[in-house]
Amino acid sequence: MRIGSSGRAYYPDASVTCGPIQTDPDDPDAIIDAVLVVEVLSPSTERYDSIFKLADYRTMPGMRAVMFIRSDRVEVQRWRKDDAGEWGMTVHGRGQRIPLPGLDAWLLVDELYADVGMLPAPG
Repeated sequence: MRIGSSGRAYYPDASVTCGPIQTDPDDPDAIIDAVLVVEVLSPSTERYDSIFKLADYRTMPGMRAVMFIRSDRVEVQRWRKDDAGEWGMTVHGRGQRIPLPGLDAWLLVDELYADVGMLPAPG
């Protein structure tokens, strides 16, 4: 994925686009039109992903949501852009469902973590 405002390229764990995929003119392997990005956070990437990547993802015009799935505990942070263009964050845990923006669909937190071994907490 290429960020137009910064020129940086990222490889999120998952991304969603709507309609025909738009690619970067200089890099046909990099999409520029994601509406949802998912990053799995590890202790070594959490700070960079949740600060720097989030800031870049939020500059993409069509981006509607960014999800961070923690690997050290059952927790999903969902950043979502509302109709006024403002971003807000909600935290989801066990037994909860996460609405997907623009779709009549949900992700179940328990299903995201099914059969996943948790990484030990740092320290």
